[in-house]
Amino acid sequence: MEHHTTCKESTQSHNDQGFLASGNMSMSQASASVEVLYQDDYILAVDKPQGILVHSDGTGAVTLTDLLLSSQDSIDATQLQALHRLDFDTSGVVLFSLNKTTQPLFDQLIAARELKKTYIAILDGVMQQPTLTNTHAIGRDRHNSHKMRACTKGGQEAYTQLKRLSINQKTNTTLVEVLIKTGRKHQIRVHCQDLGLPILNDPLYNTVRTNQGLMLHARSLSFMHSVSHNPVIITTPWPARFSNYFPEV
Repeated sequence: MEHHTTCKESTQSHNDQGFLASGNMSMSQASASVEVLYQDDYILAVDKPQGILVHSDGTGAVTLTDLLLSSQDSIDATQLQALHRLDFDTSGVVLFSLNKTTQPLFDQLIAARELKKTYIAILDGVMQQPTLTNTHAIGRDRHNSHKMRACTKGGQEAYTQLKRLSINQKTNTTLVEVLIKTGRKHQIRVHCQDLGLPILNDPLYNTVRTNQGLMLHARSLSFMHSVSHNPVIITTPWPARFSNYFPEV
């Protein structure tokens, strides 16, 4: 089994450097904060900072793809392709394909839901139960084009499971591990709000916010490598902004 993790510690994690309250990040700021977690001839995984897009949205904003091409000389721009995405405000591990020939194999892996994603989040409130599951479908919010909503009718199927890790009574917050079986837009954020426990600092789904950014982080990926057929686990360091509420668990 290939198990990859980084353990660098600093006063400010690379995950949290360069994030601005305005939601803008320069190329130099992003370059200082990205970290390669895993790389072979076929795929590469990085720890995405907050405040940066994975894919271009047509506005010319710096993307994670731009960042990789500017900081990793060995990457062929014609071969690089993100295999999945994270929201602009979410940090954590993102997997890229480095080879167009083998990319369909990893696309199939993801389509078959064989890429296990584990997130951590800090909830605004105390989660009384050890675990919670939300299977409400996800659909667009008819009143706000930027938001999604939990649906009792219509929408796309979605599955989110929360596992309580720790409670901070002083700040009235809960640290949870999050497992998802589907990857709908804003899925974790919507499902947490739907359960009455929105994610701390969520700019769309929580009215209470600080300037520390959304408390949602993609902590690890695990999967069977589509070429080598070896199990791979990729884990990020503990995000510094989480340590203000909870030490590493």
